[in-house]
Order: sequence, then C-alpha cells, then structure tokens
Amino acid sequence: MLTVGSIFHKGDKLVVDERRGVFRKADAENLVNRAAEVAESVGMEFALDVIVPSAGAVPSYLGFAASTVGTVLLDPLSKEAALEGLRYASEIGLQSKLVYNSISLKTSREILEAMAEHRVKRAVLMAFSYDLALTSTGRVRAAEELLATTKGVVEEAWVDTAVLDIPSVGVALKAAKLLKEKHGVLVGCSPHNAVSGWRAARKLPLTVRRALSASLCALAASQGVDFVIVGPLHYVLITAPCMAAAMAAEAQVRLEEGEEVSEAHPRYKLPGISLESYKGLQL
Repeated sequence: MLTVGSIFHKGDKLVVDERRGVFRKADAENLVNRAAEVAESVGMEFALDVIVPSAGAVPSYLGFAASTVGTVLLDPLSKEAALEGLRYASEIGLQSKLVYNSISLKTSREILEAMAEHRVKRAVLMAFSYDLALTSTGRVRAAEELLATTKGVVEEAWVDTAVLDIPSVGVALKAAKLLKEKHGVLVGCSPHNAVSGWRAARKLPLTVRRALSASLCALAASQGVDFVIVGPLHYVLITAPCMAAAMAAEAQVRLEEGEEVSEAHPRYKLPGISLESYKGLQL
C-alpha cells in the first residue's frame, strides 16, 4: 500500500515564501527522508503530495520532489499552477513519476489537454459531486463518469472516494471496495480530511486530533485500499505504524484461512520499524 504525505500546504513551517517557492530545503529533505524510511521500514511504499499554490513555486517545489522520492503527486491550487506544473514536469522528464492530483467533474478540458500534450498519464480522480456522491453508489457513479471523461488521457486512474467528515469514511471505503471489484482501478482516500475539516475538533488537544486521524487512516488501510493520503508530511511518522499494525492484524486472519501473505507485507515488516528515524524529532 502507498502512504502519501503532503508538503508545502498552507501553514507548513517549511515554507518561507509560497509565491516564489522558497522553503527550508535541508529541513524538508530531512523530514522527507525520515517519513520515507518509516513507511518503507513497516512494509509500505511512500509518495509525496506536493501542494503548489502558484505557478511561480512550480520549479522549486517540483524540482525538489523529483530529486527526493519515486512518486510525486502534483497538487496545484490554481489553473495556472496546474498548467505550469504539467509543462515543467515534461521539461525535466518527471512524467513517469508524476500523478496529477486531482481531476473532478468540474475540471476544465484545458487541464486534460495539457496532460495529453505533456504525456502525464496518471491522475487521481476525485469521485465526488453534491449531485451524485453523498452515498457510496453515488461515488461509484461519479467515478465512472470520470473514468469515461478521462479515457484516452489517463491511463492509470487513482480513484479518491472523497472523505468529507467522519461518517463519510465508511461510505468512501464502501465505494472504494465496489470500484475495485467492478473496474479494477486503484482506490484510496484521505481520512485526515474528516478531522481537519471538523470545526469542533480544533478545540481538542493536538495529540487527540492526531490520534483521530491515525485511527481513521488505519481503518482505511485495513480495508484493502491502494493508497492513503495521511495529511501533512510529518503525520506519516505517526500514521504509517498505525496503518501497518491494522494491516498486520487483518493479514493474520488471512494466514489462518490458508492464504499466502508476502514477506514484504507489514505483517512481517512492522517489528523492523526504523527507530533511528525518530531520534531528535519533535512531533
């Protein structure tokens, strides 16, 4: 399973000037390396969700990500940032590493044309619209509409089944299961959204908010999704072990039922978690 942490989001202390893409590079490299080491040590793959607020930040942010991780999600906050991000990815040969995050039912044709022009063939499809997707079957219909709309452009779809609040986590996971069974696509979600978007939770202690987020991510991981976007990058250090533990517990049931579980699975990797990655780190 793929663990995805977000970097350069609003409020990220690594950022010095979001318009120009100035950030504390050494600190960013240190945090990325620690997050990747923890995720990989417990049997998960790791990817970086790069939030790009403006076109001016593209070279700095994407260039950094391209040099540090194997899979990069381009997460632009404007059309200009999206178009420049796709162009720049093509310029530096990043297409094979890049996943565009994300395409919704409201995404303009201009973005799809730019993806085709710059040969970016992977994208997250956001399976949500207020007309369709308040239920699991509505999310499936939204995803199917997106799969049809992006056919010929997106060759590898990652369907995000849209978490809005805590009850919607269950609905999103049901939709993910249905889509995987019916279409064989990669599925996942961002359970952290349920906590970050919950106003009342802002009054809770930080440790409680993090525990809520990690528990929901662990639930998602135990349900067989392909990727989980866990929130800010440092959350990977908290959440990856929780997800690995949930996956290990689920795998033990399958072992008891006679199924094979790979030696690379968290069931076997969790005891080897990278303790070194936590040394001197303030979470």
